[in-house]
This record gives sequence, C-alpha cells and structure tokens, in this order.
Amino acid sequence: MKIYVFIISLLTFSIYGQSPLPSIDVSNPSATISSFMSAMNDYRQGVEKDKSDLKKRLADASFCLDLSTYAEGEKLHHGGISAKYLKEIIDRVVDVNDLKIPNDSSVGRYRLANTSISIVKITSGERAGDYLFSASTVVQAQAIYQRIMDKPFIEGTGNGALIDYKKVSKIRQDGLISPHRTDTPRATLKTFMEAMNDYRLGLAAKDKQKTARIDAAVRCLHLDSVPENIKSDVGQKAAIFLKETVDRIIDVDFRRVPEQLQEINGVKIAWKLKDTNLAINFVKEGPNAGMYLITKESVDNAEYYYKQVKDQGYHKSIAEDKQGALYKTPWAEENVPAWSKNTIIYLPNWQWIGIFIAILVGLLIKVIVQHFMGMIMKLTEKSKTDWDEKVIEAAHKPAGLIVASMFWYVSVKALQLPEAALAIMTVVVQILFSIGLIWLLYKLTDVLTEFLSQMASNSDNQLDDHLIPMLKRALRIFVVVFGLLITFQNLGYNVMSILAGLGLGGLAFALAAKDACANLFGSIMILTDRPFKVGDWVIVGDVDGSVEEVGFRSTRIRTFYNSVISVPNAVMANANIDNMGQREYRRIKAYFGLTYDTPPEKVEAFMEGIKNIVKANEYTRKDYFHVVFNSYQDSCLEIMLYCFLKVPDWSTELVQRQNIFLEVYRLAAELNVEFAFPTQTLHMESFPEKATPEKPGYEPTALAATAQSFGPGGDNAKPQGQGLFIPPHEDKDIKSMLDAGFDDES
Repeated sequence: MKIYVFIISLLTFSIYGQSPLPSIDVSNPSATISSFMSAMNDYRQGVEKDKSDLKKRLADASFCLDLSTYAEGEKLHHGGISAKYLKEIIDRVVDVNDLKIPNDSSVGRYRLANTSISIVKITSGERAGDYLFSASTVVQAQAIYQRIMDKPFIEGTGNGALIDYKKVSKIRQDGLISPHRTDTPRATLKTFMEAMNDYRLGLAAKDKQKTARIDAAVRCLHLDSVPENIKSDVGQKAAIFLKETVDRIIDVDFRRVPEQLQEINGVKIAWKLKDTNLAINFVKEGPNAGMYLITKESVDNAEYYYKQVKDQGYHKSIAEDKQGALYKTPWAEENVPAWSKNTIIYLPNWQWIGIFIAILVGLLIKVIVQHFMGMIMKLTEKSKTDWDEKVIEAAHKPAGLIVASMFWYVSVKALQLPEAALAIMTVVVQILFSIGLIWLLYKLTDVLTEFLSQMASNSDNQLDDHLIPMLKRALRIFVVVFGLLITFQNLGYNVMSILAGLGLGGLAFALAAKDACANLFGSIMILTDRPFKVGDWVIVGDVDGSVEEVGFRSTRIRTFYNSVISVPNAVMANANIDNMGQREYRRIKAYFGLTYDTPPEKVEAFMEGIKNIVKANEYTRKDYFHVVFNSYQDSCLEIMLYCFLKVPDWSTELVQRQNIFLEVYRLAAELNVEFAFPTQTLHMESFPEKATPEKPGYEPTALAATAQSFGPGGDNAKPQGQGLFIPPHEDKDIKSMLDAGFDDES
C-alpha cells in the first residue's frame, strides 16, 4: 500500500508538485486570501464553462493551505476537497472585499472575521515564512461546512465552489461521514470517541470501512514525537487503550467538555476528563499547530492506564455495542510464566526470548526458501528454454531474505514491543526487506537485458548494440534509486519534500551537473546521429581504436596497443570523427622503386604484371585503379600502385594487402627486375698517378638526329609505350569483365 501511495505521489508531484508556483503569492495574509479566492473563482468558472485546467486551479488553491497533517500521497486529494469547502464557507459568512486584511509579514496569525478560519505564518520546514490556511482549519473545513451549509451565499461573492449540496446533505443524514474536528476540546474528544465506537462496530461486523475509522481517532492524538514509520501502530494501540480505559471509568457527557481551555497568564491549561488521565491541550507548534489534541503524556501512558483498570467492568450506562474497543490481551502476555515477565535491559524476558526465537525461525525460513528455490531451479533445467532457470537463479538468494523479512515484520508486531524498541526493530526489518527487494529486482534486470541482448544479436539493427548496455545501466540505476526512495518513504522521511527541494535548487543542481548533462545529451546525439557503431575503427583527435561500448557518460575505445580510453560523450558529440570502419573501400597506395639499369621493356612488363595481379584478386575494385611509372627518384624508377579493396574489416584488409604485395614480389623475381634502395655512387675523375682522361666528343648533327627520332613519325618514337603495358582504364579485358557483371562486388 505504501508503495502504491508513493507511486501516486510521484505522479502527482510530476504534474502539480513543482516548487512554488510563481503566480501564487502567500507572503502575507492578504496575499494568501487573494490568491486562494482568485484560484477558486477560476476553478468555479472552469467547472461552469470549458472545464479546462481544473486540477491545476485546485492545485493553485491547495498551495495556500497547510497540508502537513496529511500523508504525502494524499495532500493534493485532501487539499482540493478542503479548498472547495473553504470557498463555500467564506462565500456564506463574509465578503473578503469588505475586510481590512493585514498585508505585511509581521502578523503571526490572522482569523477571518465571523469565522473560525485562521491563516498562520509557518515557522519551520520547507514552507517557512509562508502564510497558509492553518492545518486545523483545513482538517475541520468539511465539518464547518456541514454546520453552515444551509446558509445562503452573501450577495456579490463568488457563490462557492459548486459543491453538490444535496449529495453532502444526504451523506450527512445517512451518517456515512463524521466530521473530523479538533478545533475545540469538546470537538476533539467527540471525534475520538465516535471514531472508536465506529471502529468497535466495524470489528464486530467485520466492516472494513468502519474499522478504518480508527485512523480518525489517531488524528486526535498528539504523536509529533513518534517516529513516522511506527506512528500509525503506536497511535492505534494508544487509541484502543484509551477507549478501553475511559469506558471503564465514565460515560462521557460531551456537554460537560469545554469549548475553550482556561488560560493563566496567556498560557492555556490542559483539560482532563473526569476521573481519568486523558488530557487534551492546545498544540502551539509543529505540523498540528492550532489543534486541540489528546496530550503526549496520555498517549505515552495509555497502556499503563489500561492495566490499572482492566479488571473493572465497563461503565453500566454505556451501551453494550459501544463498550471498549474489543481489545484482547495477547496470548503470549497472558500465558508466559511469571519469571519471563521480569524486565532485563528495557524489555521483559519473554520479549527477548521472542526476538531470539523470531530471528532463528526467520533464518530457518530463509534457508528453507532458498532450498525450495534450488529444487525449482533443478526442475527448470529440464525445460526447453533456459530463461526460466535464469529467473529462478536470480531470485534464489533474494527470495529467502524477502520472505524472512516478512516473517520478522509480523513477529515484531506480535511481540507488542514498547515504542523505542518497536521503532528500532521496524526500521531494521524494513531495511532488510528493502535490501532483499532491491537485490531481487537488480538481478532480474540482468536477466532481462541478457534476454534483450540475445534478441539484438539476431537482428541486423546495429543500434541495439548501443542501447542494450545503456538500458542495462539505466535499469540498474532506476532500481537502486527508486528502491532507496521507497525505503526512505516507508521509514517516514518526506521524500516528496526532498524532491521539491531539488526543484528549488534546480539551478544549482544544473550547474553542478553541467558536465554530466552534457555527456548524457552527447550519448543521445550519438545514438540518434549514429556516427559509428560498436566495433568500428574510429579516429577521434589523438585517439585511434575500435569502439567497445557507448555509455551514458563516455564512449570506451580500445586502442591498437590494447588499452581502453574513455572519451566523454560531450567531446564525442562535438569532435570530428573519422570512422574508418564505415569505409566502403580501403585504399592501397604503394610505390615500387626499380633500379636504374632496368630496361624500359621490363618496366612496362612489370607494370602490366601488377595490373593483372589487381585484376586477379577477388577483393579489389576493378572499375577504378592505376598502375603508372610515377617519377624518377634519386635512386630508383618509381612505379605507383593506386587501388582499392572492398573488405569487411581491418584484418581482411591486411591479409589482402599482403597477398597483393607478395604477388608483386614474385612478379619481380620472374621478370628478373631488382628493387632499388637508396645508394650513392662516387665517381673519381682523376688520380695522382694517372693522367686526366679526356671527355669523349659528340657530333652535334648526330645528337640532333637522335633527338629528332623520338619525335612525331621518328624511328624511335613510341608515344604509347612498347605495347607491353596497357593502362587499366584502356584494358578491354577489364571492360568485358565489368560488362559481364564482374563488378566491384566480385
């Protein structure tokens, strides 16, 4: 139930619960009343006309109310109801436009003229400094409305909030609701006794609706000092003991209960019910400020009071169906031996023994459950699928802790521990239960993501490879954070106020988390833009390697020297990414240097051979490549090979590059051509012991004739080569291969 309420509160918070609405002014009594009446008038017009934004208008009005007495998940619901009743009341008893309402922040409390409606300045908590309709006013709004609902609206007011008068009147006549009032001592005691009488009738008739009325009685008790996680248990226990005690001593005549407390020097004196220790006093501070509640002393000593009178019969004038609260002394307390009732270290012996037995039995239950889960796991091994086995394996150990924690929780309730011990034991058990539940869900997320990974491996969509690891981390974070929030909520911490605080400090949080947010959005951009996928070889700045994983914060790249570099996604999103993995073709640009004594015919034959090597390799691109005599270098005749490989990955590229180079090496050996390497030759023109040789002379006419023979029509002219080498783009064999369908896919 608590989890359900928490989820509902989260949803309502996301819609209406953002930190202070800028249009709602609650800085002084006048501003608060003006803001409230404006919001409720807008609500009334919305109901009559377009029916739009009704929830928001009620939320605006609820912002002017002190809702601290309600559970977090119930605040908006009760706030909306109380706002309607308050609007109906105000429009029937006073025209706020005629009042001089204080408009400064020096006033501590302001009471609306002719009403019991109060506006108070909140002194502590997240609403400190705000002026709100008091908690007692909010709680009593329904009861006040029922008392004055027959009065007409004052002329010129907003005519209420369109509450169904007939429906409320019938509910009041049928007795289905009983006003919860704590605005006077008499109202408080009457509310308490009537609620407990309904509770008794509900127990006898097994009527859950009437049995739940004990919660109204608990709200009449001063429980501010009781830990939140046991407030309901302590309150119900005290309410039962007080009802049993009072009904044994006196038949309450509510006419004798005062409407106001006596004051001495401005201090209100607690009122005690005749012949009992049940006292009622005015609460001056805290979430119940402004209410008259049964005192803390009465609550703390309720069990002691009951034990003093439990052997007495009920007061003879009280009807049988209203006697007590059908309380029965626990079996253990009545049947344990006398020695076990002696107190040692705060608790009776029998409770210490009970705690010890509960721990042992809980551990035994944990072992039994785990053994049972192990048996189920063996049965699932025989099934055709292995997913049922993985689910049972994930639940194997957490299930034992969860079931044991549930047993311990029941045991703690049954042992009737005093308040302090109950608070400690309840916290421990709830934490253990939460650990078990978070542990179970955490392990189940691994099973789920493993299942999704298997599905992704069978799909062609590479995006799945990015999403699954991110989903796994997101689910783990969600399980842990959500589990912790629920744990804190169940332990009595106001989680919604924490979230509201985050809303108030949103700017500071955003500044602190700037880099984290940038990385998160970077990961989103990577997923949507998809500049690379897992396994791609990328170059990002100085980082060169294969993408291993894309996370929320960073992308992990494994370098070619096998280290892993994490690059922030914000950097990845803004960097120039050279994705080598998405190349359609891988280029080979190589130079082969032949010695200068290589004949021209062999140079052409060598180039023709290289061309044929490219044609023969199944991974080369056939429609575009070059083999050319590129240049005269200092120590060689340079042949350039420029071609492309169509391969799936880098490993295949390396192998095919190797194959081509080996073929070129074999070709050179077959043609008996030599690869040049950088050399320098020193020519000595003269020696001391020898005469300087004369340089041979040249006939200018012969030189001119030789040069002319390489010109157009000359005997030595071969402008297209000697015919040993045909350039790839002129090769008819390549053209016929492409025409026949041997394209670049071959």
